[in-house]
Amino acid sequence: MSKRPPTDKKDALGERYLSGLPLRHYSPPTGQRMSGRLNIGVSIGLILIIGLVLLLMSSSIDSPQHDCENDAADPLHRMEICTALLERESQGEDERARAYAARGNAYFRMGDFAAAVADYSEAIARDPDKPANWFNRGSAHYGAGNYKSAIRDFTEVIAINPDSGRAWYSRAYAQLRIGATSKAVADFDQAIFFNPRLAMAWSGRGMAQIAAGQYDRALTDMDEAIRLDPKLVPARIGRATAIRFGGDRGRALEELDLIVAQAPENAEAWSARGDVYFDRGDHDRAIADYDTAIRLDRRRAGLWQMRGNAFLTKGEYGRAIADYDEALSLERDNAPGLNALAWMQATSRESRLRDGIKAVALAERAIRLDEANANYRDTLAAAHAEAGHFIDAVREQERAVHMLQEGGEPKVLAEAQARLDLYRQGKPFRE
Repeated sequence: MSKRPPTDKKDALGERYLSGLPLRHYSPPTGQRMSGRLNIGVSIGLILIIGLVLLLMSSSIDSPQHDCENDAADPLHRMEICTALLERESQGEDERARAYAARGNAYFRMGDFAAAVADYSEAIARDPDKPANWFNRGSAHYGAGNYKSAIRDFTEVIAINPDSGRAWYSRAYAQLRIGATSKAVADFDQAIFFNPRLAMAWSGRGMAQIAAGQYDRALTDMDEAIRLDPKLVPARIGRATAIRFGGDRGRALEELDLIVAQAPENAEAWSARGDVYFDRGDHDRAIADYDTAIRLDRRRAGLWQMRGNAFLTKGEYGRAIADYDEALSLERDNAPGLNALAWMQATSRESRLRDGIKAVALAERAIRLDEANANYRDTLAAAHAEAGHFIDAVREQERAVHMLQEGGEPKVLAEAQARLDLYRQGKPFRE
């Protein structure tokens, strides 16, 4: 594919929504466990036949179709006008497609992602070659936490317009959400190739690099994102996160204290600071920051998951399970969340919390989302051991060890090897 200037048309709806999403969906594991976005607006050149244009505009500017497609300031009013238009039998298919798309935009702004998906689907059925409809439906799927569906729609945008930097980075974020780190990095690479000034793509790739354990690369990407957009708070949070995983927790905490003071309504900033407290063993402060983050954004599954990790570490298993369940109810395709709950149900020292069969099912769902993740294989092995399937446990643990030998940390590899020895002896692992 030859490099050329990006031609993707910017959708203020989808882009703005995605830019507001958290960039950290998942904290990489410490040892074995985790410690934690094409309103097809055409760029119009100078029009010389002004008289004709004004005449056309004067005859249509107050039309219901115009209000349906352009009244973005009042989504409820826009939805009502579009609904009235769609109830007219005289409308042509092109007008109906545009009305469905516009009403979908209204539902999107109102936070009704299911209704938005339904309307975008109607628009796609009537105009399947219009990438804006696929992009916006993908964004609505993303908003609803249906990341695999979002990936399919963003893939369709890429098939129609392969040099769309925003389609690439939107799919990358969805990949990141389900824990498919390597695929996310590859998509962010494409987004940056086609649009190297897209700060969100640099920031997103930085978060994917963190998930892959490439902290120096992550810091380089975050610095570039901040250079392109100094006000991009997610990139500043990502920078602090890269510093945290690079080992300088004190410096990371200093940067996050400043971000929290400057952006106190940013849930991600509170959560990131909670992660640092978690690393330092200050679980009460971590939970307090997660509490604030959840109060600010209750629909973000990762916040519930991280608080669940903190409760788990404190031995408050019931509260941990409740938080994990809430995270999965918000994001069914959340591989890290699936993995965390499976691990606890497979390895908890409290027998009342263990359920090997359920743990196997959860771990298998996580692996279907990211087959190349050694930690998920490790969890599946532990789940099989808890269920008494030691042949399966040995097979999966051998796969995990092999994967870790090709790029894992020595300590993590040693722990995995020790578990393999247990399974060969017909013994389960206890955390």
